[in-house]
Amino acid sequence: MKNCNGFMLIEVMIGMFIISVIISVIFPAIYFVQIERVTLKEEKAAEHILQRLTFESLKNTGHLEEKVVYKNNVTYTVIYGQKLTHSELCLQWEGRSGRLYERCSYF
Repeated sequence: MKNCNGFMLIEVMIGMFIISVIISVIFPAIYFVQIERVTLKEEKAAEHILQRLTFESLKNTGHLEEKVVYKNNVTYTVIYGQKLTHSELCLQWEGRSGRLYERCSYF
């Protein structure tokens, strides 16, 4: 029999199996990283909105009401609360990951 320089079918199948296992492990990790990047952008937008609303509430001493803010396809709910010693202004939203988030500012 002559010396063949090609691959046998079993070698190709083993190589394809190894590549498919690597891809099946890496793809969910890449997807998770992408979702977390979007979540960080949502949190940054929420902090920006919260700073702006806190500044407006300090400038206007009147009572603030609950309202809804839309930014970057995310719905943020603004909640204002008055305590004995301080006031609080909170933002709540549902992130792309499906989890509920809340950021508050106290003044």
